[in-house]
Amino acid sequence: MIEIMTAESVARETIKNVLETEIPKVNDAILSARKKGMKFCFLKIGISEGTAKLLEKAGYYVQIDGDSTEISWEGVFNRLMADDDFVKNISKELDVRIIDASNGGNTIDPNWRPSDEED
Repeated sequence: MIEIMTAESVARETIKNVLETEIPKVNDAILSARKKGMKFCFLKIGISEGTAKLLEKAGYYVQIDGDSTEISWEGVFNRLMADDDFVKNISKELDVRIIDASNGGNTIDPNWRPSDEED
């Protein structure tokens, strides 16, 4: 017997392959931008509608312009920064302390040198 695959099953597997290829690239770009303190990133590739929809569902703004893609989380960033309770909780996680500069807690070590790992 000879069998033929349905177009739907082939399309489904193709979509899975596209998502498996694009999503790691998107995540890498987002992580790289996040480490630099940015609230958006650009990819020099256009992404599929499926990947864009998943990103939008996750809260990102996505704009595809032919062979490039902008992904932004600035709206979420601004909303969270304006939320006093959120900022208070984050500052607790980071163990941020507000100190008086005259108490001697703000001294600069004259022997300090940046590590080789810092940019």
